[in-house]
Amino acid sequence: MQPKLEGYETARLRFFRDLYESERMRILVELDALPGNSDERMTQDLERRLLDYLVRSGKLNAVEDMIDRLIRERKDGVR
Repeated sequence: MQPKLEGYETARLRFFRDLYESERMRILVELDALPGNSDERMTQDLERRLLDYLVRSGKLNAVEDMIDRLIRERKDGVR
């Protein structure tokens, strides 16, 4: 079941549309939805479920902030 929070739909759209797979993984690891040493095969369905988990855990603002930061870093050439 998808979270029903204001801003969730936009964050989910941006998560998949605007980020590279490696950036999505970085968010999932840094916000503790996925261990950094995980060797689980990643699918978009699993990414979506982990994103939903973060949102239900009260981390929507952190996800949005990281999306903005990663896009800004990419545009500025920062790694």
